[in-house]
Amino acid sequence: MPDAFAAALHRRRPAALLLALAGVVLGLAGFFTAPATDFVGGFGLVGDRLASGGVALNARSPFPSEPEPANQMRREGAMLQGGFFLKGRQTAVRVNPKTNKPIRFLMHVKAGDTVQVVSGKDKGKVTQVIKTFPKWNKVLCLGVNFNIKHVRPQREDEVGSRVQVEAPMHSSRVMHYDTEQGVAGNLGIRIEKLDNGAIVKMRYNKATGARIPLVEPPEWVPVLDRE
Repeated sequence: MPDAFAAALHRRRPAALLLALAGVVLGLAGFFTAPATDFVGGFGLVGDRLASGGVALNARSPFPSEPEPANQMRREGAMLQGGFFLKGRQTAVRVNPKTNKPIRFLMHVKAGDTVQVVSGKDKGKVTQVIKTFPKWNKVLCLGVNFNIKHVRPQREDEVGSRVQVEAPMHSSRVMHYDTEQGVAGNLGIRIEKLDNGAIVKMRYNKATGARIPLVEPPEWVPVLDRE
């Protein structure tokens, strides 16, 4: 029994007794209605976002999720170290202190590029970039870095499901891949003169010297609906 409740009961003060009793009831209600942890295993983020190697519980969408800031404790830990990173992991979007605008990473891949995974559980797989996240320096690739989502029903006539979706991963885990020669290499930029006399910057694969074409990114479809 809380001290305030015991003191009010001993002194027989009705007003204090009612206030103490109300505080106990509100405290118990907040305890039992607090949300449970959204992730089992891996490194969980907030909401229904997936982390590498994790399982998202009570997710609201069966589609791939975008990166989100870490919890408040991790963000505060990163700020104490004078930045937006904690133990090598980005905890929040970098912000310019003078303009208060987000700082974007200069990424070596674009949506639609054919890449090869060079580290992690899908090392060696060739895939295609679906979407890039410059604020987080992450990419979403087709058919790699799968995670499990437990999607909860949003209406009474819906049924929950357990789906497999791709999760964003750090862009340093992929390299440009030359499909003709089967070689992965770093990104290179060179100046070329076109037939019409225009001078343009051209992306190429440093390992083979071949140009990297601009391709429309593939449309994401659920795993069960793929051929």
